[in-house]
Amino acid sequence: MVGQRERLAFSTWNMRSFLLSQNQTQYQAKQRIVTELLIKSDVLALQEAHGSQRDIDRFCERQSNTHQGQGIAHRRNDSGGVLLFIRNDLLGSSTEVSFEVLAQGRAMYGEARANGTVVAAINVHNFDLSEQERAKILKKAKDVKQEVRKDATGKSILIMLGDWNFSSIGEAPIR
Repeated sequence: MVGQRERLAFSTWNMRSFLLSQNQTQYQAKQRIVTELLIKSDVLALQEAHGSQRDIDRFCERQSNTHQGQGIAHRRNDSGGVLLFIRNDLLGSSTEVSFEVLAQGRAMYGEARANGTVVAAINVHNFDLSEQERAKILKKAKDVKQEVRKDATGKSILIMLGDWNFSSIGEAPIR
């Protein structure tokens, strides 16, 4: 049980250039997928949105009737871009939601808090991250993990979502 809820639904999806899609049919199909994911998800993490910060902000605003969202564009509009959405009433009417950028266009932290419970998520698109950015993400995860562990009720949670882009040592990437 988290907060007053029996279950939580988390989803993650690599959008593959959604906001810069030139093909209207593809754009509409991807919009339908995002809409379905938002309906089903309490927390939704999206990667590779592509587009400007303005594009990302507008997209997040359009989802505000059900979820609070924030995203961060990559330095290049044709690369990266991560978004994180948290259901408005996730922990009841007193839910407070906040976000933090962990790496430009590559990692976001978001949390919902109410009555001593925290539901926290880190969304990572693990591509071309510097050691400093990776260290910042790891530190945030460790700090939040310690806070979650201190919740005597056991209702708090941290989840890591995203597109991790990793393989075992010696394993060739599959494309």
